[in-house]
Amino acid sequence: GTLDFGSIADEANIKNVVVYGVPTPSASPVQLLNYLSLDNISISIPTAASKEVTLSASYTYTPFFSRLPFRDTPLAFTFDAAAKMRTAP
Repeated sequence: GTLDFGSIADEANIKNVVVYGVPTPSASPVQLLNYLSLDNISISIPTAASKEVTLSASYTYTPFFSRLPFRDTPLAFTFDAAAKMRTAP
């Protein structure tokens, strides 16, 4: 075989680890964080130029009271987190 620095694990398995904590969830998986779904996770695969993989998660938090009384000011806000790792020298 050959060593391929540009390859990463299966994207579905990566997303499952982020959301459920395991690469292959059970028939009735339990999320690590409420309301964080696979759709909230994105992965940018490495290219020959960048040699980096980036994992991003975006989550919109909406409190119980979503607006201030007598105001039209929404109280929801989005959390964004990302991690980047180099895949080749």
